Amino acid sequence: MGDAVMAFFGGKNINTFNAIIDGINCSSVINAFYQTIIIPKLGYEDTTNEGIRIGLDYGSKDSVHWSSYGYPGANEVTATGFNIDVASKLQNSAGKNNIMIGQKLKEHIDFPDELLSIKKVKRDGQEIEEPYIKPNYTDVKGNSINYKKYLLNWKDFLFTTNIGQLERTKLTDKNISVPEIRSEGIPVTYVPARNTIFLSYALAWAEVLAANDIFIGVNAVDYSGYPDCRPEFINAYEEMANLATKAGVVGNRLTIHTPLIDLTKADIISEGTALGVDYAMTVSCYQADDGGRACGVCDSCRIRADGFKAAGVSDPTRYKSD
Repeated sequence: MGDAVMAFFGGKNINTFNAIIDGINCSSVINAFYQTIIIPKLGYEDTTNEGIRIGLDYGSKDSVHWSSYGYPGANEVTATGFNIDVASKLQNSAGKNNIMIGQKLKEHIDFPDELLSIKKVKRDGQEIEEPYIKPNYTDVKGNSINYKKYLLNWKDFLFTTNIGQLERTKLTDKNISVPEIRSEGIPVTYVPARNTIFLSYALAWAEVLAANDIFIGVNAVDYSGYPDCRPEFINAYEEMANLATKAGVVGNRLTIHTPLIDLTKADIISEGTALGVDYAMTVSCYQADDGGRACGVCDSCRIRADGFKAAGVSDPTRYKSD
């Protein structure tokens, strides 16, 4: 015997990718909480019949139909649709303490191979794969749809998933186009907490080495508007670092240096040229090809080209159009 709960993730202010990730995160955390907190608290010696099964699929707003039943103040909202029915069959097929996802959901997430597997069942003494929902769906002509299902390795997803998959931006997702016209606000090329992560690694290593200085090449003049390139961020992180480390607490204050933060791109290029930097060996492009040739049209390429022009230095960048 058991009980079932149906949950929906999405809304007007959330995109498809984040709604799916919310659903997977919630499902994974529920499983982890149940196994690590609930079961030990119950103190059952035999947990053979104790477990959670979760089915997840994706349906667009046009394929899910919402209804409200009852009277004002005593009603319930429910939804119907192909993918909702699929989710219930995925749940039934998942097995104890597993999460099963459908092919429509998989189409929206670039899962690493190690996170997904095909369910295997034993029949006539042999273990065979069961890649499709059973009983199978058919189209209006009676043809089998063969809707695929996948077991999600939720433990690895929850604890070891690449951070780039948790929030899609242009620099972590090849399916998002780089804008060729500068827009207002924070651009799609922003990577969540990138410089926070860089500085955190550097901070830990600096404390191990008993070093008191960290250098980072952020720039807040000719830049694309990333929040973690601003002086306010650097100052706040330095303050945090000295509060959060043994070195800082005992008086060995750490300093974060940003030698490029107030320089224009022309200033940076001029200084690099004076120091002998071979800029032909560098690339700034957000979408350079495998040969390192720049696109010449993205925001980073534009800022770089303008910098060479303003510095009066010949631009040695290799472009795709050359």
